[in-house]
Amino acid sequence: MPLIHNMNTTTTKQDRIAARRAAHHSALETLRAPGCETPGALIWKRLRRIEARAHDAATAQCNGAAYGSQPFRPDWHPDGTEGTDANPTHWEVFADEIRAEVSAIFGGVLPAGFAYNQDCRGHALNPRPEKCTVPAGMSTDWGKNGILAAEIDDI
Repeated sequence: MPLIHNMNTTTTKQDRIAARRAAHHSALETLRAPGCETPGALIWKRLRRIEARAHDAATAQCNGAAYGSQPFRPDWHPDGTEGTDANPTHWEVFADEIRAEVSAIFGGVLPAGFAYNQDCRGHALNPRPEKCTVPAGMSTDWGKNGILAAEIDDI
């Protein structure tokens, strides 16, 4: 039997996705530093790239593999010493680079409550609800953490 495609359902789904994206982009705009005029859609696009890199790095570490210049064992130096503020590990330097890139996108300031989630089972770039109010319209995970670089392609 041939599949009958209902155009109204597709349009409705596309409209819902567009509405979710518009709400998410507006929420991102509320997190910008004063004077930053970057549109929410462009912020989202840039964050998606960072999210992909940050998540890939977390997944590699979870699987016991190196990522880029980072050796496995992110909390330790190759000689077995623990990372410190004065002598950070490769992973800590990478995490600081991720934070700096996110800050630059928002006009030089990290969003309130921002956390780089280094657990590969979730999204990497999150504002935490216990540290801030997640903006209305922003996608969230089951823990109510905001998802800065949400993948919004389904209802």
